[in-house]
Amino acid sequence: MASMAACHQPLGRLLRPQSCSPSSGGRRALIRAPRARSTAAVRRLRAAADEETDVAVFRFTLGSEDIDNQVPRAVGLLGTAALFANHASSAIIAPSQSFAEAVGAVLAVMCVVAPAMERRLRDADPGRGRGKLSDDIAGSVQMFRLAPALSDATQQELAWSCFSFIRNTNACTALVYSAAGSGAVACRGAVGTEAVAGARDADAQLAALSQAVDAVLSKPGACGDAYLQDRTQMASAGAGQWPFVPTGVESVLIRGMPDGKGAIVLMSERPRAFSTKERAWTSAVAAKLAPAL
Repeated sequence: MASMAACHQPLGRLLRPQSCSPSSGGRRALIRAPRARSTAAVRRLRAAADEETDVAVFRFTLGSEDIDNQVPRAVGLLGTAALFANHASSAIIAPSQSFAEAVGAVLAVMCVVAPAMERRLRDADPGRGRGKLSDDIAGSVQMFRLAPALSDATQQELAWSCFSFIRNTNACTALVYSAAGSGAVACRGAVGTEAVAGARDADAQLAALSQAVDAVLSKPGACGDAYLQDRTQMASAGAGQWPFVPTGVESVLIRGMPDGKGAIVLMSERPRAFSTKERAWTSAVAAKLAPAL
């Protein structure tokens, strides 16, 4: 019995959960080794992701963005004409030729509709997350002004609204206009230097800006909804001559308030800058701000 107890004693010691316990040093070593390696790998991946990569992109253009956008359509039309000419000049049409013409017709149609599809996709893009605000917009000066005659609560609401537009959309300028004679009651971002030329202090700048905006938006129907997507539409509407619009701006969004109380004007240095959802959101904010004005 004594010998059996002596034999069972080391066996019991071997069966003690020393090496299997989570607090065991050996077990921790087995667990920590792969975890340490995985943590180091994650750190290396994060460091690689944080590094800035300089990429040079060479783009060949014809000198005009409008012409460049129509190049796929012109190629598609020329390809369609070539397909018809080849089909008409063939005395005997082999099955392989029919298949090639069908493929060519599909490619030609895709080229023709490509500009329209690109325009729709750009309109459906999200907001500020995809682009960085330009540091320098031609013909502009940065300003942030609120009408001092408004209450503190109204000023806070206008300030947050302008900040939200700048932060969450591609707008480089957010301007709130009141048709009740107050003019521009809030402005944040880039405005045309011509509108505030000669104004020395904040009140004078806001007064000059209000006069420039009122000269445009006080006209009948000017406080309605308008979306000038690019320079072509801006030129057609005469927006290029508005003194408060910087020369570097390429799209303008105007959303009127209910009962003609005013309007919200957003400007961007990018063409087609505001998606359908962003335009709807701007209209909702305009309706919310109307009672305060």
